[in-house]
Amino acid sequence: MICSGQMQCTANGESVELGVGDAVFINSGAIHTARPSGYEDCAYYALTLHPEFFGLQGTTLEKTYVMPFCDSPFFNLCKISQEQRIAHPILDALRTIFDLYESSDISRNIDIYIQVLLLWKSLYLLCKDFIPFHVYNKESERIHEIVSYIKRNYNQPITLEQLADIAGISKSGCSHLFKQTMRESPFRFLLRYRIEKGCKLLISTDMSITEIAAEVGLCTSSYFCEMFKRIKGMTPTEFRLHG
Repeated sequence: MICSGQMQCTANGESVELGVGDAVFINSGAIHTARPSGYEDCAYYALTLHPEFFGLQGTTLEKTYVMPFCDSPFFNLCKISQEQRIAHPILDALRTIFDLYESSDISRNIDIYIQVLLLWKSLYLLCKDFIPFHVYNKESERIHEIVSYIKRNYNQPITLEQLADIAGISKSGCSHLFKQTMRESPFRFLLRYRIEKGCKLLISTDMSITEIAAEVGLCTSSYFCEMFKRIKGMTPTEFRLHG
């Protein structure tokens, strides 16, 4: 949350401008940078959360309301502006958390815990329309298994039959369930995930385009460049220069 000045925050090539009173959520695993906008210094508070803050791994709370954030490789950051009425509870909770952190109240840690839960509830309500949240059930468990398999093996050849076997359903059932839940086909998801991994390598390494294409499981540099431009609207070289 910005206290003074202005900031430009970038995560995996996606940028937002922030002013006093604005905040930004940066997702797990997103390579990010921040710098003052203009000539003024910028001051801000930062809150870092581990998924285990919300309870033990495997709980319904974690699977339903936490992992959809972490499992979404295309949700890099979210600007929380004081101009958005729905964002006001998030900003109010952040201010309260930072005030509590400065206090010496004996119960401050309990109060901070409560405020973080309220903050997360508000963030969920803000983001639920563009992240595939779903009530935890057998179908969501299958989607989680498919997504986890793709994330572990994205740089290897993956077939629909493999994904169906992982989920324990037919190939047609796998494709239908994935499209219904994730709003895209498994292979569109895989392609976008590979491109997102390529973005991180373009920003954080000096690997060549050919090396990156091979690293993320896309056979040739020409195909990588073609798919990259289709998804990102620019070439890998342009992204590296401006990302």
